[in-house]
Amino acid sequence: MMNTNDTINAAHTVAIQMLESNSFISPEDTVCSVRTRSGRIFTGASHMNVHAEIEAIRNMQAAGEGIVDELVLISTQTRVQLLPCNNCVGYILSLHPENANCAVIMPDRAIRLADVGMFASPPPGMMNQPFPGAPGMGMNGSMIAPPPVNPIPLKPQEAKPEPEPEPEEEDDEIPVAAVSENASGDMLKNRVNSLLRVASDDDEEIDRLTEKKKRFGFFRK
Repeated sequence: MMNTNDTINAAHTVAIQMLESNSFISPEDTVCSVRTRSGRIFTGASHMNVHAEIEAIRNMQAAGEGIVDELVLISTQTRVQLLPCNNCVGYILSLHPENANCAVIMPDRAIRLADVGMFASPPPGMMNQPFPGAPGMGMNGSMIAPPPVNPIPLKPQEAKPEPEPEPEEEDDEIPVAAVSENASGDMLKNRVNSLLRVASDDDEEIDRLTEKKKRFGFFRK
């Protein structure tokens, strides 16, 4: 019967084989082993941009398995047990609901896969990106559109009556040309009247002298 030590030993065996192969191993390289519900163990190693957890799950799926009971992740160089990243946790949880109870084996305890998200960190380069299953993210890592927001209807504003246009002020000013014309006419009129008065006075004076001549002549005796 398989037990936890078998799952741990499977991960260590792959790490030792890689170290003995004299291939380049970076501090970020990891090895993962998973034990399925049927008791089978599958392993995977990180390469390029593929995490060891994903490689192990792919090998498991290729064999027709889908439920994970145990998971062990170790550093290839030091073989220290690690927690899977949030992206990998979300991916495994999306495969089957029972994977939430998968036990992630650590040196001093086992942690439910569904609870790992509060302890794990996103992988390098993913620090500011949400992990699958997080709010706004689907379990397969796709973005979920936010629900439509119903805007609060605004209260209809009462129509304000348009202000009546102010009456145009009548221009009482008389055009300068008209004033000049009227002034010239008045001056001409006054001049004519003055001449007429002078002529009238002259006529009266002539009449007066003529009347005096008739009566006394030019020289009084």
